[in-house]
Amino acid sequence: MRIKYLLFYFILSASVCYCCHPDSKQHSTFDAGFFSPSNENITCIGRFDTSDPLKYIFSHPASSISFRFKGKKAGILLNDLSESGIDHAGNPNRNMFNVYIDQEKYFLLELNKMDTVYQLFSSIYDSVHTITIVKRTESLVGKVEFSGIQLDENGVLIEIPFIPERKMEFIGNSITCGYGNEAIDQYQPFSCETENASLAYGAITADRLNAQYVAVAYSGRGIVQNYDGSQVNVVSEIWNRIFPDEDKPLWDHKLYTPDITVINLGTNDFSSGVDTGLFKQAYASFLKQVRKEYPTTSIVCLIGPMLNNSYPENALDISRNLVSSIVNGKHRAGDTKIYFFELTRQTGEYGYGADWHPSVAQHVYNACELTQYIKEITGW
Repeated sequence: MRIKYLLFYFILSASVCYCCHPDSKQHSTFDAGFFSPSNENITCIGRFDTSDPLKYIFSHPASSISFRFKGKKAGILLNDLSESGIDHAGNPNRNMFNVYIDQEKYFLLELNKMDTVYQLFSSIYDSVHTITIVKRTESLVGKVEFSGIQLDENGVLIEIPFIPERKMEFIGNSITCGYGNEAIDQYQPFSCETENASLAYGAITADRLNAQYVAVAYSGRGIVQNYDGSQVNVVSEIWNRIFPDEDKPLWDHKLYTPDITVINLGTNDFSSGVDTGLFKQAYASFLKQVRKEYPTTSIVCLIGPMLNNSYPENALDISRNLVSSIVNGKHRAGDTKIYFFELTRQTGEYGYGADWHPSVAQHVYNACELTQYIKEITGW
């Protein structure tokens, strides 16, 4: 039976309200209870352009902002820089977030082009809470500008008591993004609502291993070529950037050194046929690039759940043989911290997401097996 998940959490009582109502009020650094993005008690995990301390900009899925506060109200200043246009479901493109209160419950925060301030919490009492917002949508939807936290006039930010020491990075495509994972079935078109990066296999795995999570992922992208056959802005280029389709600013890899990097690439390369020699060369070269930046990181090379041997013909076998041979070659060259693992192929047993992508239940199943494998190779 397909697993069902709660998409929205909304609590109303006489004393507490968790909400995401927009507020048209303009804020400045002189407002009481206002804190800029660079405040030491605000934690941003993911790839953020922090060149302007008053405006942090980000786009990758699962990018998160966390803060702990004491007060009666909490709001966040976000400007949706999403691409203009309509998604496949006929709705305007807009970025969406999961909002977690005290690490337990979440509700949906939907941005729009009109508002820049969104209220997250309200109470008649002063109380202490930790709030985390996680970007559900990926870079193809667009960027988001984070301009600060607004509390009530007596509210204060306080240090978050615990941030996981372990760090994980997942490099991939639509599967890692959680593309369409909350769709009813494979026939429902992809839309902003159906993508939930927090319920993709990588995010679930990191959560089960009590690790920080960063996703560098973009739907339709490959290591040699993309789903449409183009060879520009492939993942080996994206990995060095803050914004996938922009040459600058470059990402400083020293800002986040993962204990585990997981690479799930190849599905898009094989979708329209690929030169296997070029694929092997490019994949090996990318591993060399990652190893240069992360000398001691364990690297897990995955075969994802969407590849099969029916279409394209023998794609799964070919991909498996190529990636495993690349990993074996690295072992022979002396790098024993590179691993090969194949996620169980989707068969429809757990349903499908949009456009035949993995459903949430499939993501959960794959996360379970990947979690166990990482425990085995790391001792976590």
